[in-house]
Amino acid sequence: LWLGSMVGRVAKVKLSANSSLAGSEIKEFDQTSGLPKATISLEQIGSEAFFWAQGGRFYEFREGAFEPSAVLPFEETGPIGEVKRIDDHQLIISSPTSQLRLMKRDITGVYRHQRSVFDEIVGVEKTRSVHVDPDGIVWLAKDSGLVRVDPRMEGPKPVPQQVLIRDVYSGDARL
Repeated sequence: LWLGSMVGRVAKVKLSANSSLAGSEIKEFDQTSGLPKATISLEQIGSEAFFWAQGGRFYEFREGAFEPSAVLPFEETGPIGEVKRIDDHQLIISSPTSQLRLMKRDITGVYRHQRSVFDEIVGVEKTRSVHVDPDGIVWLAKDSGLVRVDPRMEGPKPVPQQVLIRDVYSGDARL
């Protein structure tokens, strides 16, 4: 059992034999273990646990220390304000500035930013909260109301502008 905090500390609780807190073993981790001084949350994706620092990046716990995640690299996620799991292969990440990113796990197991309709939903308003229904529908609480997004739907594609070439010159010579 992992417990997060708002001050850059987490605790790992190993329950006692009868699964109670009485007699459990508790080990705390902080900045000396590689965590930043920030609100630390946990995202369970399949059988893997990823820790993320609000406004920062993802971390993985290995051999008693926290290291920046290679599975969810900062170069792909950007700064994190909120994380919501769609399924074991997709995440939505909201940045502190309300930019949304759809992250998809590739064949190597690394999550990569996937261009999607979420990249277009920034606007002037702040995204206050993100909720993902079990069927994959994403709800965004914005300042002026709710936005419902079905990531499986294709949005209208912009029509490329038609170009009209009237004159072509090479130096002073008209071609």
